[in-house]
Amino acid sequence: NVLNPFVLKYIESFQTGDFAVILMEYANMGGLDSLIATNQDIPIPLIRVIMKQIFEGLSLMHEQGLIHRDIKELNILLHSPLGSGRVILKITDFGLVKAQKNTDQSTMVSVAGTLPYLPPELLIGNEEGDPLKADTKV
Repeated sequence: NVLNPFVLKYIESFQTGDFAVILMEYANMGGLDSLIATNQDIPIPLIRVIMKQIFEGLSLMHEQGLIHRDIKELNILLHSPLGSGRVILKITDFGLVKAQKNTDQSTMVSVAGTLPYLPPELLIGNEEGDPLKADTKV
């Protein structure tokens, strides 16, 4: 479990019959991909909030030695606590997370992620050993 307000929280997992169940925190606004797919104008203040929270969430993950490696709109959920009028994003899908155990950033050499979202530098091998760029290159 990552200590980060911008990461979808794991609650518990259990087996029921033939099925494994993973219970996670609920995000009542759905995915960022759904918001984008509406083709409606997203207010600039909301875009600022979302981008700021993505960067804060990734920064906190990086401080804990974790690199997501697959940041995209499909892996961002939105939540608005009832009556608050605020939007809090939740980073999801940690299937490609890499734990960076030391501060020598040149140790991670594998490339992972969703092809259309990968930085070109990773694809051509010019990333100069900085794995954090897998989360922050746009």
